[in-house]
Amino acid sequence: MWNLLRKTKISLVTNHAYLTESHVENVKSIKNWQKCEAFSHLDKYCVPQYKTRMIESAVSRALMLVKRNPWNIGAKWFEPDKEFIYFDRDEELPSLIEHISSNWHQYEKIVENAFIKATTKYTVENFINFVKENLDDE
Repeated sequence: MWNLLRKTKISLVTNHAYLTESHVENVKSIKNWQKCEAFSHLDKYCVPQYKTRMIESAVSRALMLVKRNPWNIGAKWFEPDKEFIYFDRDEELPSLIEHISSNWHQYEKIVENAFIKATTKYTVENFINFVKENLDDE
């Protein structure tokens, strides 16, 4: 995967977990399921899911095209338009990818910004320090 990402200029990220009818039925069987923000769009058969794909893409210097979602998961880690680009509908992708491919110079700063953030802020050392600091508060 890493070898392929290193050769890729654009990475598509959804941050959605897509559900089936049985998944939805199972969730609805849980008491007070409506109070959980993750289930706020259950009618659309999806819940939020953050995978490391954004970090992997940033470290590999691939421009992140992130599907906008109601939970703004990508924006919790990276800044839209500064470190990644949102898209709303899958149908937008062909023309967006064509534009990016033809005008790569317009997107290089976004890629570099994401790379810098990922390699300075989202390192294993920083996460370990974060955990240690929060354990000390208890």
